Amino acid sequence: MSTKKIAIGAGFVVILGAAWIGGSMYAQKKFQTEVKAFADGMSSNVGVTVKGLKQDSGFLTSSGQFTINFSDASGDSDFSIDLAATYKASHLLLPGSVARFDWDLKTAGDASKEITRMFGDSARVEGVSKISYGGAFTSSVAIPKLATREDGVVFEFGPTAGTISGGKNKLSFDIVTNRMVVRSSDDALDMKQIKYQTELTDIASGLGSIQFSVDELSTKDAVASGIFLKANSTQRADRIDMSVTHSVKSVAYNGITVKDASIDMVFKDLNAKSIQTLSTVFNNASSTNLTAAEKALAQDALRELIYQGFTAGITKIAASAKEGSVDGTVSLELLKSASNKPSDFNLVKQLRSSGQLTVKALDQQYKGMALMFGVAQETPDGLKAGYELSDGKLQFNGKSIDISDEISTAQIAIAKILKDDFLDLASAKPTSESKKDDDNSAKNNEPPAIAQAAPKEGVAQESTVEQAQAYPTAQDCDDLGGCLIASLRAAANDDIESVRAAATRIDGMPKPNLGNRTVGRKLNTEGLEALKRGDNNAAIQAFTQAIKENPKDVEVAGNLGFAYVQAGQPDDAVEVLADALVLDPRRTSTWTPLGEALALSGYPEEAIACLWIGYQWSNNRDKSVAFYTSQAEKQKTTKPALARAHETVLLWIQGTKPEFKSLGK
Repeated sequence: MSTKKIAIGAGFVVILGAAWIGGSMYAQKKFQTEVKAFADGMSSNVGVTVKGLKQDSGFLTSSGQFTINFSDASGDSDFSIDLAATYKASHLLLPGSVARFDWDLKTAGDASKEITRMFGDSARVEGVSKISYGGAFTSSVAIPKLATREDGVVFEFGPTAGTISGGKNKLSFDIVTNRMVVRSSDDALDMKQIKYQTELTDIASGLGSIQFSVDELSTKDAVASGIFLKANSTQRADRIDMSVTHSVKSVAYNGITVKDASIDMVFKDLNAKSIQTLSTVFNNASSTNLTAAEKALAQDALRELIYQGFTAGITKIAASAKEGSVDGTVSLELLKSASNKPSDFNLVKQLRSSGQLTVKALDQQYKGMALMFGVAQETPDGLKAGYELSDGKLQFNGKSIDISDEISTAQIAIAKILKDDFLDLASAKPTSESKKDDDNSAKNNEPPAIAQAAPKEGVAQESTVEQAQAYPTAQDCDDLGGCLIASLRAAANDDIESVRAAATRIDGMPKPNLGNRTVGRKLNTEGLEALKRGDNNAAIQAFTQAIKENPKDVEVAGNLGFAYVQAGQPDDAVEVLADALVLDPRRTSTWTPLGEALALSGYPEEAIACLWIGYQWSNNRDKSVAFYTSQAEKQKTTKPALARAHETVLLWIQGTKPEFKSLGK
């Protein structure tokens, strides 16, 4: 071979080598740029901050470190933890990858001291990754066995190993934890082969599948095997389908073994835009601290989700035991509304449901109870039950019941999702006991009928003609709750004729049968005597028993409501007094304590409307004014909310009408 040819060949190799090295150097710079972009992208997520990014370069190598802080973005807790991330990368271009790097994560800051104390320096997550020419990445993941013993508690976790891969809005991982053990003097938990699998096909929308399984779980009292949970979501055009599968191969507890237990749930035809909006909003915050703009977005999404309709159900309920088996299904369908107007939403017409349940070899005691109550039919080897709901008619075991009134009542509650302050009510935290003070609500349980349409004090409320159409009017209300709401809205508009029309509608509603009036009156007297001596609990007991003896005695109902108010239980008073209106919708002695109970429960506008209605029905208006004046003075320091309600209605009677926001027009 000539010298010239050798020189040409050598030159070609040099050029190729230079190109290879040059490409690798470009890949190195590109990698470092991507790390910076990754850090910035992480920091753009609510509750995540990346800080202290440092990168160093060598010949076709690089290394770096940064700290990731995770905190509770909702503000519901003080959770905050720092993770220190480090990496070392090689950028020499190879046939299968443009970069390979080792990485690890471990706790930093105050948390690291406690973690190190408990588990030593080995507490970290580490892996080896590579990036392909198309930008996809794969990585191994490993966590060493972590074990500690402290204050009589033994904790063991791991080892854990698996893989993560992703790219272009996709992510998947398959990780297995060998074992988790927690033991103390009182409890014991041992889980073996814990597997986590995820396959997200669209990270932004959360579409894909998630699986969790445990081969074996043992506690002091039970043993289970084959525990499996899978959630899957897919999108079809503008709709999202979701499914959730729960199953357990075997569970043994207290001498009973159940096998092949499973529940499969589905949610189909969910409006995709609504689901994505709700996911975005609640990823950034909780329902307790949404901004006005976020609340409006979530509210609109909830409305659209319901208007567009969906299907939900349990496609499978199954379990078997030595004694028998259970098998069943349940489906529920909410048909798409004719339009996005509240007035076109009709739950009676749009709600459909069906279900069936078969039980074999049921214990004779439970079998007899089911047959006695008529909820099932006997079969040669057990029981079978089923139902169908359509157009407000519930059919089961050959029987048909009209439950359209009950569904209409449920629609009033759903109207809060469609229109009002559902998010505020959803985040309300229940109290353990009633409070007797001023502006606080005695209980956070919603008072019937009224609270379904009325936000509590301080809750923003919009009012439009279209919204008002979602509620029944005084002329067409067909249940007590609807007529009560219609009465309050009419009062807010100074519409006494509609108040009267609502009362007429209530007159035509079914009344309870007359009971034992003599015994009821005797108990009523005992209750009044208990009130005089200040024994509110005894009064409540006596009046409650009196109502049972004669549920048609409106005076006793009013006295029971008053006793509840005196005992600091205004929500209970609202329930009793609202129901008492069906006995006599024109009784001042019912409307007035109902207004006081609402004031103490945190519903000021509804309270004022009730007091005004009570004044309109009063046979002695001077006496009513005197009572309002007395209460306005007497309750100023002990129950300011009650005093304000009386002061406002007095001004109204004198010609200064208050402004109503929640009741609207």
